Amino acid sequence: MVNHQKWLVAQEIEKRHWIRNRSKYVSEDFKMTLLLRAEQNEKWISQFIELKDSSKIMEIGGAAEPLIDFFNKGMLLSLDPLNNFYLERFQNLFNPKVRRIQATAEDIPFDSRLFDLIIIYNVLDHTQNPSKAISEISRCLRSGGVLALSVDTFPIYWLWGRRLFPLLGGQDHLLHPHSFSAKKACKLIKSEGFDILEAKLDLFIPKRQRNHPVPPMRQKAYSLLNYRRQRIFILAKKSR
Repeated sequence: MVNHQKWLVAQEIEKRHWIRNRSKYVSEDFKMTLLLRAEQNEKWISQFIELKDSSKIMEIGGAAEPLIDFFNKGMLLSLDPLNNFYLERFQNLFNPKVRRIQATAEDIPFDSRLFDLIIIYNVLDHTQNPSKAISEISRCLRSGGVLALSVDTFPIYWLWGRRLFPLLGGQDHLLHPHSFSAKKACKLIKSEGFDILEAKLDLFIPKRQRNHPVPPMRQKAYSLLNYRRQRIFILAKKSR
């Protein structure tokens, strides 16, 4: 768990990221990328749960790149602690059919057993309390409901190595205060009454994803430790 003040600092850094990269996220090319990504995920999820017009679907932490805005079916809801900021800065980006709520994953303002599907991609390591977030998601899903989750994972030695990041420069340790291995992520989900339906890893090389240089000392550390991380995508069904 991260103290609240550090989490608030991370939210301000998050805002600066989106402001700095606004032109990318409002471009037609990026919109098409999101559309394709949403179609792929909707197809994958639909292998395990039938999505209907009446399905209650919530995406947590979609920010200014929400997948749920491109879903074809369901009663759609977006929850994000910065939703008011995104609505102000990216007002023409969002699907007006999606209801938007500003709240955190640790304190979801809805009744228990309400949702059929909850999506939380690339968010868990940003939260103040990952265990509380998964507990709240479990509470809000109906029995048999599905969780779709992704999070960056690291080799075991890098879970320790990332503790050196504050000494290497950059802000990664502030934006991502928690670190997961694939095993740790699956264990956390199972502990809250979920059965894993499918889990898959995609190689994710951070240097290729960034639009700013990696600090030299950090790049050297990456090379020395053969740095790489994988993003795990998990589908899990609530079993209790």
